[in-house]
Amino acid sequence: QDRRRQWPHVGRADQDLHRRALDGRPHHCRGDRGRGLRHRTQQGRKHSGPRARILSSWLRIGSWFGVEKAISQVQWVYFFQALVTLLGLAGVYVLVLRQMEKRGWDFRSAVIPLYLVAAHGLMPFASTRAFMETTAMGLAPLAMAWLILSYDKYQSDQKSWDRHIWLGAALMGVSTLIRFQMGIMYVAWFGFLVYRRQWKSVLAGLLMGLVLIAAEAIIDLSYGRTAFQTLHDYFAFNSDQLKSGIMPWYNTWVTWLGALFVPFSLVFGKTWWRSLKENLDLLFPALIYIVVHSINPHKEERYLYPILMPSFLLLGRAWAMSWNKPLEKFFFRPFIVIFNGIILFVACFVNTQVSLIGPYGEIQMHSDRMMYMDFDHVDMRDNMAEFFVRGDSVLRHPVGDFNSDTIKKEFESANAGLDGFAVMKIRSPEDLIFTQAYQQLAQEFQCSDLMEATSLSDRILYRLRPEKNQRRRPTSYFYCHRRS
Repeated sequence: QDRRRQWPHVGRADQDLHRRALDGRPHHCRGDRGRGLRHRTQQGRKHSGPRARILSSWLRIGSWFGVEKAISQVQWVYFFQALVTLLGLAGVYVLVLRQMEKRGWDFRSAVIPLYLVAAHGLMPFASTRAFMETTAMGLAPLAMAWLILSYDKYQSDQKSWDRHIWLGAALMGVSTLIRFQMGIMYVAWFGFLVYRRQWKSVLAGLLMGLVLIAAEAIIDLSYGRTAFQTLHDYFAFNSDQLKSGIMPWYNTWVTWLGALFVPFSLVFGKTWWRSLKENLDLLFPALIYIVVHSINPHKEERYLYPILMPSFLLLGRAWAMSWNKPLEKFFFRPFIVIFNGIILFVACFVNTQVSLIGPYGEIQMHSDRMMYMDFDHVDMRDNMAEFFVRGDSVLRHPVGDFNSDTIKKEFESANAGLDGFAVMKIRSPEDLIFTQAYQQLAQEFQCSDLMEATSLSDRILYRLRPEKNQRRRPTSYFYCHRRS
């Protein structure tokens, strides 16, 4: 049985989620482990803001369907993230319909952008990561669609208020409350309206902006903070380059262009320029967003999630206008079918950083009364353990030589009410000590198979850059119960 593939990928995305869910609680505090992620999310509300409240409510709904185990809760949160990103697909659909009516886009120009939004190789990964940018990724395209519809309406009728300006500004504002960087797009869009002299829409944006500023202050006060403390802490952290890290300015541009299959998509030639001109109102706030993030010293690919879907619309339009041209037909199309297909398969079915939670996830499914013996101190694994080690279970880092006697002595020193123990350790293929200890313990206890937590992508990345991917090293593990 290849049990490694039962567990979803949990990397930095889930570390972020779990840190927020556990925020405000001392490390290895055992008092409320049995109540799971929903309780921890509630405990962290005063530090985590409205998204923690949303997750807590979502997990409460999941508990009605029996979603109580740790892995099931993580998958349930993934499902929530995916549902939210479907709003982005709706936003791109609205934008495509608008261009079909306004500019006479053909059917192919409508279908290809929607195909890219739904089946781009990055989307399964980006749309299910437990990051606030993923939530904003679903809200931002729909907000932009409504704002652009109000822009069209104002050009034909400058006297009446269009409801889309309020809907778009409100939704973009909610995105900003969830992830402050989205305020860049909010300001950029209404700056664009100032340039276009749509003063009524600008006024609507200013009024909604005041409402959002007040909402941010009220949220902080309701969680026991001073007004705008969250915003202040956010800027303070990101201004500390020793904490946040420094990356070159071009990192953001390379990531964005790479998502658009540049340089391969440059075969579209002039149709790229035509696509950009047709969607200038969509392109402008996205470019401002990219420029600001390229200036910010700390960069991560997730910061670009909110503009992925609008960017795929630009790519899709250029592709559609180049359809059946020689370079498109005989180079780009076959390349994309193969390359994107591989990325899509990997994103859907290959897990990442499995060694962080693979052992904890499987063992917790069997019992909440286990001793977890982790013979390593892998970066972030202890943070993950705080989420998975529940009930009466305990986590230990045994000292001394690794052998069956050390393991039995550690287990016997624990509460007699525990069902069994689990052992995990990073080892090389040539290391036979782990196997020998397992074989000796299996004679005295009822033990599982000897398993390894890893994945294809983890092995490849670790071999390429071992110094940067220590958490991707394969982890061997097994668990044992007392014989009845």
